[in-house]
Amino acid sequence: MRRARWLVGALNTVIGGSLLFLAVPRTIASWEAMPASSALAKVNNAKELTATELRVGIVGLQRSVALNVSDASLIDLGTLELLLAQQTPVNDPMRTQLLKTSELHLFRGLAANPANGFGWYRLAQVRQLQHPLNGRPIVVALTQSLDMAPNMRPLWLGRTLGLMAYRQFLTPDETDAFVSSLRTSWLADGRFRSQLIRSWQGNEGALAFLNKVLANDLEARQQLNELLAR
Repeated sequence: MRRARWLVGALNTVIGGSLLFLAVPRTIASWEAMPASSALAKVNNAKELTATELRVGIVGLQRSVALNVSDASLIDLGTLELLLAQQTPVNDPMRTQLLKTSELHLFRGLAANPANGFGWYRLAQVRQLQHPLNGRPIVVALTQSLDMAPNMRPLWLGRTLGLMAYRQFLTPDETDAFVSSLRTSWLADGRFRSQLIRSWQGNEGALAFLNKVLANDLEARQQLNELLAR
């Protein structure tokens, strides 16, 4: 009986030690990621960040990922790298390196969690900055974002502008999905309508496409005509 209690106690000690061994890296990784929290909060609230804030956040997330890899930390790291690349001069080699690492981190994070619509949109942005004439990879990321997060309003405008800019690379099924999303977004959000018309001002091709998309909806056509008349 005493031997059995000893074995149970030893087993509990081993299990407890194993759990502690697994928990410590995650705890330290969380501490390392803390400097990135303020930068990520600004990203989530669409606020501008300084290059210093981005660098501090990137270093913290790099240390965190080195200790404990997660899909969220990889996507966050790729996002901050993308934003820093956008602030870096085009002829600076650091910009090229940032875009490469951003694409790698975003892709790894999305491989673990493909349901992240924001991650796919960021990946499309990275690809556009790297190879703006290679439209198909950009469209693949944009349509994945549309599939995974069709109702995520912060993505509506940027994703719509991207899909319109590269619509010649869409397959027929992808075009149908884009048209359906555009019609839904247009009817659901007046702010989106105003932003879209301002963005497409002078773009006759985009306005003609929009006019065709809304052709069978009297209310939508009236909204379009009122915005164009302003």
